[in-house]
Amino acid sequence: MDRGDFASALAENDAALAQPLTSPGDRALFQRGLIYSHPKNPGRDYHRSAEIFQQVVDRFPESDLSRTAQVLISLLHRMSDRERENRSLSEKLDRSRQELNKQKRTGEQYRSELDKRKAQIDQLNRQIEDLKNQIEKIKAIDLNIEKIKQKTDVR
Repeated sequence: MDRGDFASALAENDAALAQPLTSPGDRALFQRGLIYSHPKNPGRDYHRSAEIFQQVVDRFPESDLSRTAQVLISLLHRMSDRERENRSLSEKLDRSRQELNKQKRTGEQYRSELDKRKAQIDQLNRQIEDLKNQIEKIKAIDLNIEKIKQKTDVR
């Protein structure tokens, strides 16, 4: 197991478990539990490990490994709970990131639309100013026409 060859370690423990009950079955079974919970084992399975440790407790209650197996079962259940919580939190985090990205895109779309509207308003304001200037010119022309009419009427 220390070499990282978990499959061979399981096979060795299977062979030890197949021996008569006078053999060190508790140790072989306990080792199987350790193998399944080993952090470097790519096939790590905390649930299976806890089941195996429970077999140590059930089949070898007088063994010195039985008490250790009970502690490990408790720890493995906690680790499984934490892993579930971590997965749940990771999923929530992913959903939150997706929502944030969606809101960012929406915000960017609103900013883009706002910029377009501001440009339209600026263009309309320039047109209004042009029209005001034209009106003032027309008024000036109209006043000149009135002055000319008054001068011609007076004569």
